[in-house]
Amino acid sequence: MNKRIFPSIRGIKLAVLALTALVLTVFFIACKNPTTSKPDPGEELKRIEDAMLRVTAPVAGNKPDTNVEGVRSEQFKVVEVQWKKGSVNVSTDDEYETQTKYSVSIKLEAVNAEEYCFDHQFTATINGASVTVSDRTDRSVTVTRSNFQTAGIGESVISSAEIDIKRPVSGENPDTNTTAKTGSNFTAWNVAWAKVDDASWNAETDTFDDNSEYTATITLIAVTGTTPYVFISKEMVLRQR
Repeated sequence: MNKRIFPSIRGIKLAVLALTALVLTVFFIACKNPTTSKPDPGEELKRIEDAMLRVTAPVAGNKPDTNVEGVRSEQFKVVEVQWKKGSVNVSTDDEYETQTKYSVSIKLEAVNAEEYCFDHQFTATINGASVTVSDRTDRSVTVTRSNFQTAGIGESVISSAEIDIKRPVSGENPDTNTTAKTGSNFTAWNVAWAKVDDASWNAETDTFDDNSEYTATITLIAVTGTTPYVFISKEMVLRQR
């Protein structure tokens, strides 16, 4: 039986207007056993390797919400949530301003220090976006997301999008058609294919090769009109078909 070999996609990039790139910083500190009375001091604790947290995104006129979803209560808990505008703390009595960027820092703490510790390569997301990891110890860690932005007066925000695109198939031409799955508040304006480590490959004239890697960069355009929309998040989901 002949088997068809499919090229792989190593990276899918979504080029979205009005978004700021984030840098993930990891502090390398080895997990250690904080209890000296255990029979085996060298025994490793259960490592907390990641967390996928969710918060209520800022909306102009609303007040900050300190509730956090995605907490694994058997492993860790939230001990502090702080919203900021620039370097200034924002209290839960303040209202979000229009067209303003905010950040949120969440401090997590292991529930049982004799059983769990935060891994030295601990990673996290807040509302689907990567975060900066700081102040990591075995017992606690702080994660910060800094690219929340409120819309202007009369604007509506696009906080997530689901895109459908056909995956590469050997011998076929790149498909530049996409389908937006999240309403009509944005359009997929452009799809640009590229072959990894081969700048001579031309998406307009060449077909996909066997055992090759490709990237697809999709530019989304927010709808304008009676109710203009703006992007405030990188929570984009790309589905291959």
